[in-house]
Amino acid sequence: MKILLASMKMDIGGAETHILELAKGLVAAGHTVQVISEGGIFEDELKKCGIEHTYAPLSSKAPKDIITSYKTMKELIQKEQFDIVHSHARIPNLIVHMLKKKLKFGFVSTLHFAFTKNSFVKKFTVWGDKCLVVSDDLKRHLIRNSKMKSKDITITVNGINEKEFVGVKPDRELMNELGIKEHSKKIVCVCRLEKGNCDSAYLLLQRAEELNRKLKDVQIVIVGDGDAYEELSQKAEEINRTLTNRTVIMAGKRNDVNKIIALADVFVGISRAALEAMAAGKIVVLTGSYGHHGILTVKDFSNMRSTNFTCRGLEAPTENKLVRAICDAYRMEKNLKEETVSGLQNLVLTEYSAKRMTEDAIGVYQQLLFELKKSDIVLSGYYGFRNSGDDAILKKIIKDIREYDPDMGITILSNRPGDTKRNYQVNAVSRWNLFAIRKALKESRLFISGGGSIIQDATSTKSLLYYLTLIRMAKKQNNKVMLYANGIGPVNKKQNLKRTKNVLNRVDVITLREEDSQDLLNEWGIISPKTAVTCDPVLALTDINTEQADSLLYRYDLNGKPYVMVSLREWKTVPLFEAELLDALKDIKKKHGCELLFVPMQFPQDVALNQKYAKLTNSPCVTKRLSADTCIALAQSSLFAVGMRLHLLIYAFTANVPAIGLAYDPKVQSVMKYFGQDTCMGLLEFTRMSFSSKADRIIANRERIRTDLAVRLHELRERNKINIDYVIKLLEEK
Repeated sequence: MKILLASMKMDIGGAETHILELAKGLVAAGHTVQVISEGGIFEDELKKCGIEHTYAPLSSKAPKDIITSYKTMKELIQKEQFDIVHSHARIPNLIVHMLKKKLKFGFVSTLHFAFTKNSFVKKFTVWGDKCLVVSDDLKRHLIRNSKMKSKDITITVNGINEKEFVGVKPDRELMNELGIKEHSKKIVCVCRLEKGNCDSAYLLLQRAEELNRKLKDVQIVIVGDGDAYEELSQKAEEINRTLTNRTVIMAGKRNDVNKIIALADVFVGISRAALEAMAAGKIVVLTGSYGHHGILTVKDFSNMRSTNFTCRGLEAPTENKLVRAICDAYRMEKNLKEETVSGLQNLVLTEYSAKRMTEDAIGVYQQLLFELKKSDIVLSGYYGFRNSGDDAILKKIIKDIREYDPDMGITILSNRPGDTKRNYQVNAVSRWNLFAIRKALKESRLFISGGGSIIQDATSTKSLLYYLTLIRMAKKQNNKVMLYANGIGPVNKKQNLKRTKNVLNRVDVITLREEDSQDLLNEWGIISPKTAVTCDPVLALTDINTEQADSLLYRYDLNGKPYVMVSLREWKTVPLFEAELLDALKDIKKKHGCELLFVPMQFPQDVALNQKYAKLTNSPCVTKRLSADTCIALAQSSLFAVGMRLHLLIYAFTANVPAIGLAYDPKVQSVMKYFGQDTCMGLLEFTRMSFSSKADRIIANRERIRTDLAVRLHELRERNKINIDYVIKLLEEK
């Protein structure tokens, strides 16, 4: 991607350092980055990293300067054709917003601190299509005071560059330059020295003499610049004259803040500068214009992060509170101090890395570009319902399309479009919003009804009519239409069958999950579309998450123990089935000396039933949604699987593991048959004895069955390629 970062200045400050580290991180990730601002001390650093900087008076509110900035930025964007313009302050936001109306790019903004609620200023306060914020409370602030929606706001971090702060040794030349003594007690404060926004510096100067008296041989180093710098410098000179030594050192704006922090015994400040001090392994006294906390401990970290360590909402800072906190910091026992600085350093390096900040931004950029991109493909299915199998189908279809064309515009019809956008980095609209669906179809070339058993009325006539209607809408907008690896049927009602035949004969291509579905299409007289029997896309997934699976097995004390993976779902009451199944599961544990692991496939619908059986069999039950790659890894470690949910069986077969299918629906029988497995049981004919017999047979012949499954799996994975081949052909047809 080509990205332009827009800032008022590139001088010392938390926002500017954030932008600098983000720019460096984006370049390291392979993106092309430029910065536009009024310039400042960080220009040289940008140049060293090969990042081009363009001057524009973006910190000025003067109309002539705003016009100059507008023209400069417009020329730059037109010349460079940036994909993303990422703005970091109110004035740049306004200019980018105006340019967005005329030029084509994605507009992202970042909120670094709470903005003024002045009604006049609010009229000129605008935000990007997507917004990043650096704390929870800023997200709430933005939602309350703007038209931004929660789904378009992402919480990120003030990413800290570990190399800049960890293990930095005291710099003798720097100490000589600033007049810092080797054995003095060094208190460092880094902040923007603007009137009304640098209370920590003011308070330190007010009590400098008292601190020197109580602690002996104190040196206070204040780093920063702004309209309060001259006033603070004069105060510092007065203090130094009174004490006849260099107690207060006004360092001004610096680009070696890391080296100055490395000299500190105690750091005083807030926000990003406080995070940098934590990364450097320093005791931090959190205090500033927003509020006072005092000495930060590991226990306080979680609460303070909600305001980005600014102390917003806490009691106001006072001279007495600050002096007390600094004195307490110097009196800390050695072990407690070491424990505190080590714990805070680990938290910052783990949770506030520059890498994470960069990844957050890239994720937002990609998501926005997907949403802005014209949709070449609209993809429909049972998506956004937190069903493991359908989520896995969607993941594989998107992956196969992206391998063909990484820039393909894809729009998913989803029950939870926000989740789908975040999880799959695609555009998504509500599956219930017909206007949004129609708009997407007007742009697209291909409509895919993707995966699963959706052409059936066993669930409901309403469900069938929904999917048939989407196909009609797609054809009306001149889309090619493909049913992608579908399971077909049953369609029991006469009128529904008539409608289904009519619609399916207008489809261009139908690929099918198993041969029974092909037989059903032949029986119905569906002859117009090209058809092929392929396989469920999930069978072609090759990634497995053994790390998370191992973690779960450890949590449930199943590491190294034989277990059977079970997944049940609610279905129409079948006399005796529940009691027989419970006894059968208990028999497995007793007879084969194994455990049971219950894994719900759809949340929250399946959870209660699986928990019920887990409790009755004294077995563990997974209570959080698992990805397909984790489910496959769990299946791979199991003796065999027992499933009502189709995709529990498919996960097992993907791992070459035998399974017993509990057929509440014909699709379960069809898939078991497709894999050559005769261990399927209908709910009506289920008995404890027949289940036990099938389990015994699997245990006795497990390795042979696994070998047969591996051969079959290889064949089916080859067939899966037919699915994407048809997608490509349909897209390339005139």
